[in-house]
Amino acid sequence: MYDPPTSSCDTRTHFFLLFANSCFSFDCFLVCVYGAYQVTRDQMLEEMKYTLKVDHVSNPQLDAMLVTSPDPYEACKGAHAVAILTEWDEFKT
Repeated sequence: MYDPPTSSCDTRTHFFLLFANSCFSFDCFLVCVYGAYQVTRDQMLEEMKYTLKVDHVSNPQLDAMLVTSPDPYEACKGAHAVAILTEWDEFKT
């Protein structure tokens, strides 16, 4: 998950990166990400490479382990657990 729409959408400061990196250390995790506010998959991968040194060289299975979706319900489909790591209003109850 990424910044609320009023911010710069800079992923480097987000718990998501730390969370995803922890999941990548286990080969059995699939991380599905919903990010609706103008952050592309390429931007997210570039931030992961810059911030965490995680890329296709350090983790050849990265594409298989990281799925992005423009729809929050699709991102959660079939999940055993869901972590909402954002302050977006759409997730507040």
